[in-house]
Amino acid sequence: GEFRVIILSTVQTVDSLPSLSSCPRSFGLDFFCDPRILNTILTRARSQVVVVGDMVALCSFGECSRIWRRYLGECVEGGSAKPPGLTVEEIKQVVRELQAWREAPPEEEEDGDPWVSEMDMSCEDSILEELLECKTEACVTLSEEGMLEVRSEPPPQGRRDPYTAFPEPQLAQYLLMQPNVYKRCLLHKDHFDRGYALTLTDCPPGRIHINGRVNCGLAFSGDQVVVQILPDTDPKAGKVVGVLKASEEERRFLCFMDPHDCSIMIPVERSITKIFCPVLKGNPVRVPIRQYRDRQMRTLKCEPLTPGMRRSQLFVVQVIAWRKGFYYPLGIVTRILRPIQRLDDGLEVLDLEFGVTGTGQYPLGASEEASRLCREAQVEVGRRDCRNILTFTVDPRDAKDLDDAISVQERDGHYEIGVHITDLASVIPPGGDLDREAMRRGVTFYSPKREAAHMLPVPMCTARCSLKPLCERRALSLFVLVEKETDWMVSGHLCQSVISSDRQLSYEEANAILADQGSHSAFGSVEGCLAACWHFSQVHRAHRLQEAATYKQPDEKCPPGARKAQMMIEEMMILYNSWVADFLTGKDSAMDLVPVRCQAPPTLRKIQELRDKFSHLLPLSSYLSHHLLEAPESPGPAPESPGLAPEQRITVFTPVWQQIEECAARGDYDGARDLLLTDDLHPELCHAVREFRRNLGRASTIRSGTADATGHYSLQLWAYTWASSPLRRYLDIVVQRLLQGILVGSVPPVAPKDMDFLCHHFERKVHQAASYERKGLAMELALALRGRGQQKLAVVVSVDAAGSSFQLVFPMNGDSLAAPMKVEYRYLQLAQQPEGIPGGVRLSWRRRVYCYHTYREKPLGHKRRSDITTFSARAWYDALYALSLSDPGQALCTLHKGVEVAEDGAEVQQSSCGHHTNLTLELKPGDTLPVQLCSAQERGIPMPRPQLFSPTPGIHICLEHSESPVDCFSGLAHRAPLRCYGNAQEYQAVWGPLCAMEAAMSAVGEGNAVVLRNVPIRWHNKDTGGGPARKGSFKLTPPLIADCELDMDFQNCYLCLRMEGLQGAQAESPLDSHLYTWVAHCLTDPSNHVTEEHGGAVTFHLHQRPNQEIPEAVLHSDNSFTVELIPKLLPDIRKEAALDQMKEASELAKNIVLGKRVTETDITTFRNERNFDIPALGRGLNPSQREAVQSALRGPFTLIQGPPGTGKTVVGVHIIYWFHQMNQGAVPPCAQEGEGPDRKLLMYCGPSNKSVDVLA
Repeated sequence: GEFRVIILSTVQTVDSLPSLSSCPRSFGLDFFCDPRILNTILTRARSQVVVVGDMVALCSFGECSRIWRRYLGECVEGGSAKPPGLTVEEIKQVVRELQAWREAPPEEEEDGDPWVSEMDMSCEDSILEELLECKTEACVTLSEEGMLEVRSEPPPQGRRDPYTAFPEPQLAQYLLMQPNVYKRCLLHKDHFDRGYALTLTDCPPGRIHINGRVNCGLAFSGDQVVVQILPDTDPKAGKVVGVLKASEEERRFLCFMDPHDCSIMIPVERSITKIFCPVLKGNPVRVPIRQYRDRQMRTLKCEPLTPGMRRSQLFVVQVIAWRKGFYYPLGIVTRILRPIQRLDDGLEVLDLEFGVTGTGQYPLGASEEASRLCREAQVEVGRRDCRNILTFTVDPRDAKDLDDAISVQERDGHYEIGVHITDLASVIPPGGDLDREAMRRGVTFYSPKREAAHMLPVPMCTARCSLKPLCERRALSLFVLVEKETDWMVSGHLCQSVISSDRQLSYEEANAILADQGSHSAFGSVEGCLAACWHFSQVHRAHRLQEAATYKQPDEKCPPGARKAQMMIEEMMILYNSWVADFLTGKDSAMDLVPVRCQAPPTLRKIQELRDKFSHLLPLSSYLSHHLLEAPESPGPAPESPGLAPEQRITVFTPVWQQIEECAARGDYDGARDLLLTDDLHPELCHAVREFRRNLGRASTIRSGTADATGHYSLQLWAYTWASSPLRRYLDIVVQRLLQGILVGSVPPVAPKDMDFLCHHFERKVHQAASYERKGLAMELALALRGRGQQKLAVVVSVDAAGSSFQLVFPMNGDSLAAPMKVEYRYLQLAQQPEGIPGGVRLSWRRRVYCYHTYREKPLGHKRRSDITTFSARAWYDALYALSLSDPGQALCTLHKGVEVAEDGAEVQQSSCGHHTNLTLELKPGDTLPVQLCSAQERGIPMPRPQLFSPTPGIHICLEHSESPVDCFSGLAHRAPLRCYGNAQEYQAVWGPLCAMEAAMSAVGEGNAVVLRNVPIRWHNKDTGGGPARKGSFKLTPPLIADCELDMDFQNCYLCLRMEGLQGAQAESPLDSHLYTWVAHCLTDPSNHVTEEHGGAVTFHLHQRPNQEIPEAVLHSDNSFTVELIPKLLPDIRKEAALDQMKEASELAKNIVLGKRVTETDITTFRNERNFDIPALGRGLNPSQREAVQSALRGPFTLIQGPPGTGKTVVGVHIIYWFHQMNQGAVPPCAQEGEGPDRKLLMYCGPSNKSVDVLA
């Protein structure tokens, strides 16, 4: 070191730092943002480093936060942190409470210890060390029979348990003596380190926020716990101090294996902490499958631990204990699932993840009760007979659980709309086995291409209580009388009824009828009634939503332009549910018992922020102007449109515009209007609408009469409930029972407190069902992408130049691709760091792109993007005005006149030498990009991810090999390095894959790729599954090599092979392309011989391809490809060559690498030497430096290590000097000149020229 003591004052505190946790390196923040400077400072002390600073600030801000976390962890462990007794967990807790801990969104934080690197497993992070090391507080032993014994030992003095867990008697005493501080609660965890607790003794129950891993304690979701209020930090925050009663649900979780520790299982569900599953002692390469029953455990079998198991296998893990003092709970593997290859496999995995039980897996008592109820005769006394009224149902094509029907009948200048819901409240008695099982399930879970997991037994929900055609059924009906001329609702009432549906329509059939509604006007036909119902639904929607009625968020199952029937049924259900809510909340006996759906409006401050941010877009969207303008503006014929600049433009996806024109051509103006007014289909408006929706409060179910029951903002209703789907939602049955009680004059037999917890339970089930369905659709898409890629048009919704990524959404895939998809800047192969511009970011590339035939001459050509159509903002504004006057024809005519030439968002220039193509892309929210998707494993489950990114036509960035070079070009190493090796073959087997991994990562990271376009490829052998990989080759001519300066080693290259324009699957949405690009990753053959003088053939073999099969079009000899050549770096080539030639190395080198003892030698020249100083330098060596020089001069092999500033370079100078002195004395003067064999030479190697120049 250069100094005995370093005292470092970091100056900044949490309050004085910028709000962003990641900021560019700037003056005054080097200790936080520049790891190189910090590393230099901390390593310059010889004896002591003293740091004065804000611990929370150091651990939560900037790129150095990880270094500071590790440093503080060392100080805490060593007892040198002030104040005394401070723990790492306490520091993390404070950081968590100040919400300055993470840079990434909370849902993406992993359940690991951020205080150490992923590869550095300290006792604070790994339960393996915490349980098995001799210094920890627990001892785990495993018998030969597989019995696990866990016993606690006293913790080391000075170290406290990470969690608080009081015994039950103490908890009971706290609840009795301090009821305002300690609360009995029901815990719900949103993430492994946060959640909330509902108080069980309050009505309505209070919500206490639980933030931080320490505060979550040893509890799981559903446990009854005692929570201590933390008034010092937040009166609404608390800490779990003990578990009173564990949840009744069995703690079995779907997990995948930690890639760094096979005894740690990571649950797929992010609300569950990691689980420690001990392996068999003495046989750690096998996974034991165990069974735990009646507090006894036995090992059923052991499966070999394979590389595939580490990477992609899923496990069912059962938690058996979580004792005080343990960082992670203790679990056992009960089942190993087969890899997901088919959709059925994936849906089975989802069932396990979400705890979904199949339709046939009902308890015996519930099944018997359902069978008995299905046989009982229905009593029709006191019900209105509606069997003679024309009634129909509209549902998905293969639906069987029909719980709603519509009727329309004419009445003297009026018509009566009837909405009928199957009456389950009169069929299923409360409190029985069937009712309890329906409440436990909560909802019906729907999955793609498989029968739903019904809430009720199939005979009941698809037959006995389903409103099938020509079957008499009991119903709860709403009848509304409407005046024909004015469409005013004159009156309405709810009643018990008996109906018989006349016809079951699918959505497709209903849409076809409505498309031809002009020919259907008679109320005596289903077609006429359907047309009347559609008309009424539109009037009701316009009255409810006003100017925003023209907008509806797109649904993946019913795309805009062909969703009349879906919108009609949705509006009729909203009418029914709101009427029921108004009716019940208006009755004294039920006004405080109704479970209502509520959504809070955005705050005035947020509305003002959005209004200012999107002021230029508000006149172009009736939906946004209605919600964000104080007085919604209707588009008018004024010469100057408010807020619109003359140069302002708006873009529409070209496929959507073509669909609009097709609708207009066939006279479907309703479809054209729907497409035009769906803002999500127009990129700039899509970004604005999503931003607005993101700031809305989340809709939830709560009991009426509570402070939070304030209406539903999005629906624009003061009272709204769910009562229209009793076959699929248990809460609808509860509401029906309330309604039945009011209609027959009885008091509802339910307590407000019970209703509160029923609403909470139901809300969780609804969220689970929505996540289950979305994840199933995403998995279905990912499995389809294994066959071929899919190119989609995406909209940029978030750009952060100071961050690490931008985000994309796919407007027509709101379910299968619900969450925004991140694209990391570091995987884009950029020439320089992203540059911030007003409202966006500038991305720059500098790539060597050549044409196989024309070399450097215009390898790309000039292509304009054809996937977007641009209009003047004024034309769009005038078109909205025409639509407000119900003149869609004029609107389309105006838009045709307003089409303008689209501006190219990317600037492409070729350098003067012709070797480089410089590309600049300015990216802002609302821009569009074509992105090709592929399939990838995410937490053990196949999910879609971006594969190709196209900043401009003709250039593709392969995100796949940029993000995963090891998967694409080498493969994972499966053996860890050893201390010693038996022979050279074993050393090569261990280090060969490791070197290949490093070579692939280095080559891709270097960014020296060369792109050749229009390359003809000749394929050789056939792809034979388990046989040799498919081979191919292409020729390089001398002129091509010379003109393009392809000076690379073609024996050591990686190839990214792409073929554009292949025919894909039929597009499911307008924003899906029917063409895709085939991608494969290849390795060149070591026997290739290509020279600049003679050229040659580059032979390669396929190493990895995302698509399982090679399309026939790829194998045709007349097709051309884009070949991205990625040269392997020279140090990696030499390293791998040295590894291959290890058998020919000297015995000294072999002994060194194999870990064998090196024969001791002693050079007599320096045997008696004690002083190794160089007189001319004037500075002597310290003792440790002198010892290093002496060891190097006397031994055959010496490794000298030291941190920066310890004098390694000085030691190297002295070693070279004394070896040179020895050579000078050992060689005759006549041999010191020239190149003779007796000349003694020294070789000094360094990682760079600069390092060697320093010594010279």
